[in-house]
Amino acid sequence: MNGKQLFELFRSGAKPIVEFTEGCQDYESFDPKMKARLICMWEDDECLGCEFDFSEFVDFNKSIEQPVWYGRNNELLKWSESSYYPKAFKVRFYIDENETPYFKIAEESIAYSDYKKSGSTKAYVEWLEEQYIIMKR
Repeated sequence: MNGKQLFELFRSGAKPIVEFTEGCQDYESFDPKMKARLICMWEDDECLGCEFDFSEFVDFNKSIEQPVWYGRNNELLKWSESSYYPKAFKVRFYIDENETPYFKIAEESIAYSDYKKSGSTKAYVEWLEEQYIIMKR
């Protein structure tokens, strides 16, 4: 999946969990196999902005992070030990529209999976509202 396809997925209403892959070190945050939820995307000139929330994966990510950051005394630190670790557990970076980013979809929401299986031609949010009304009856 390239950046443009990911953006279309996000615009349809999906907020998937992603797993970062080898090469993600270029983003200067995540290590391979770490996870986060894509919570926002936007178009910016010739690239796409992404915002990830990793608050639900803090412990998991800490269990696999690697010491690749340099501290004040040139000691190696893990990301969570560095001054670059975000206190709000959110990270933003940019990806190219036509290239495959250094992460893959690890898990879609159950609701979005059901939407895809339904074969509906409605927009995701419209389909969700329809399902809600059906459940309330």
